[in-house]
Amino acid sequence: SAYSLSERVQLATNDCRVAAELLRHAISVLHILSLGSAEDQSVYVSHWSQIISVCARELKHGALIWERALEKNVQAKILSDNRGQQHIQALGEIYKVVELLRLST
Repeated sequence: SAYSLSERVQLATNDCRVAAELLRHAISVLHILSLGSAEDQSVYVSHWSQIISVCARELKHGALIWERALEKNVQAKILSDNRGQQHIQALGEIYKVVELLRLST
């Protein structure tokens, strides 16, 4: 799962065995990609590029909302509200996706 991969990426910074496992995984993904046609590879890259773009846009929007909350000194209110907590957690999940994509490039 993505969470498991995220944990393994963190562990890889201190554990060469985990880092080697992740490297083998990346090589495997690259091998699978190389089996597709140039058009398939282009479509694949295009879709991931779109995903990254949407994630970046959402993170920027979330940062802007948080900046405004800080200016109005309402951050505690946002964090105490269930919807606010869900929003922050969702931004954290989006950030995880971006980090996983960054690490896979």
